[in-house]
Amino acid sequence: MARGGHLLVTTTGLVFEPHSMNLNSERSRLRIPIADILAARPRVVILHVTVVISTARGGDLEFVTWNRKKVLAAIQQVRAAHDLPLLMP
Repeated sequence: MARGGHLLVTTTGLVFEPHSMNLNSERSRLRIPIADILAARPRVVILHVTVVISTARGGDLEFVTWNRKKVLAAIQQVRAAHDLPLLMP
């Protein structure tokens, strides 16, 4: 189940900040270091536009976002700034 919130790409990683009305919003907050992102790809499920992030911990995380192209480009930009290999499209 997707939770509402904001997906941000920072200079060090990806941050998901849930809306305050979500249940257990503190536990839903995520920070993923940029080096731990192994893959990032767009996905469309019915009417939801999502980004799927594969992590070094072995899991896939799915985020609903209408700005998926910007999110994917920002992840690549931060990886390049840290001299990490770019992710395959």
